[in-house]
Amino acid sequence: MRRGLLDSFRNIAWDKVLGAAPPIAEAARKLWQKVAGAPVEPRFADATPVLNPELLAAIDVRVGPLQQRMAALEQESRASFDVVRSMAEQHTQLVEAVDMLLARTQLLLRLVMLLGAAVLALAVLLAVRW
Repeated sequence: MRRGLLDSFRNIAWDKVLGAAPPIAEAARKLWQKVAGAPVEPRFADATPVLNPELLAAIDVRVGPLQQRMAALEQESRASFDVVRSMAEQHTQLVEAVDMLLARTQLLLRLVMLLGAAVLALAVLLAVRW
């Protein structure tokens, strides 16, 4: 199981993931700014109704719950965008952490190879002296 997980991580194109992280974070930031700062304006605020009062009262009864539902959907939409923004920030942090771990792994690999070469050289030196 552990071996399969390591193999699956090796098959990931990390250079593409790391390269795509900044544009994704920037796009999420722009989307959040666009949605969070957009005021909600009624589309037909300046329209003058030409309806009789009874019909207006009936429409008012139906419009009230719709306005409440629209406000609830707007709050839900803002909450969803907040989650998306948070996920984009976490993705950026994760990519930075993976990038740092990759650099550390490469450094450790070089160090191990250097130490292996030193041990091999010592072994050859000891074999020659004996």
